[in-house]
Amino acid sequence: MQDASIIIVTYNAIPYLADCLNSVISQNTTYTYEIVIVDNASSDATALTVQSLFPTVTLIELDQNVGFAAANNIGVARSHGETIVALNQDTVVASDWLQILLDGFDVLPDACLLAANQFPFSQSSRLSFPSDYVNNFEISYYGFVELHSYEIEDSYIKTNFASGGAFAVQRASLMDLGMLFDPAFFMYGEDLDLSLRVTRHGGTIYLVKDARVLHASLDGSVGVRDFGRISSLIRKTILAQRNRFWAYQRNLSHAEFLSMLPRLTFGAPLKFKTMVQSPLLFFCAFPFFLCLAIYSLFAFALLQGRIQR
Repeated sequence: MQDASIIIVTYNAIPYLADCLNSVISQNTTYTYEIVIVDNASSDATALTVQSLFPTVTLIELDQNVGFAAANNIGVARSHGETIVALNQDTVVASDWLQILLDGFDVLPDACLLAANQFPFSQSSRLSFPSDYVNNFEISYYGFVELHSYEIEDSYIKTNFASGGAFAVQRASLMDLGMLFDPAFFMYGEDLDLSLRVTRHGGTIYLVKDARVLHASLDGSVGVRDFGRISSLIRKTILAQRNRFWAYQRNLSHAEFLSMLPRLTFGAPLKFKTMVQSPLLFFCAFPFFLCLAIYSLFAFALLQGRIQR
């Protein structure tokens, strides 16, 4: 059995694939590990590229796109490592990333999830030089995930969320958690659900400061003229809002969920505001999100009525 299985779910990953896999293959580590690619029926040459250029990588080709969560679960089932390491396709990892990340389980016996320290590519120097700088993703008061960037000397920071972009969990812990990701979350929110499940089961989540990863999706913000990206961002926000409701409903009691509901409902426009540059754009989009919030409350009320009956 390998010490670790690195699971990478791909979908039309050609722009990122070579850089990601080369950085993972060239790890400077004492741990043994396997790399498992689960391809979600890509329409580009992702699978062919893995077969031809990376023959040591285990490739699982799916006939259809089953979603990010389910594909990760397939990778876990077909892997052999004692520790599962989930990694996004659009990442590049530091040469000592795996060693430092997995060392955390020896240092922190109470750790259930260990999250890597992720940076946008615009901060690529963070990978090469010693730094006390962290990007800590945390669950906010309003139930959505927000980024806190700061300097800290501690190597391990206790937190309440592990981003699905790069984290590790021991296979034995999955016995208590039931699964890695809930396949009901096709995309977005699966890592929130996992983090809430860990907390519900009494587990602890840590951010590992020196396990550094560059993540392409962290780059860039949306301005008022980026109409195509704005449309995509609104669709993403709607899906994330729905999945955020699901995650909390699945992991809280009815009383806890009802008390959390107002914050969840009005968290969507606040989250959208942090993702755009233009106050005008946020002002224009706010009525839409207000209608979405009212609809969400109404839908939940109907759902509660069905549950009670």
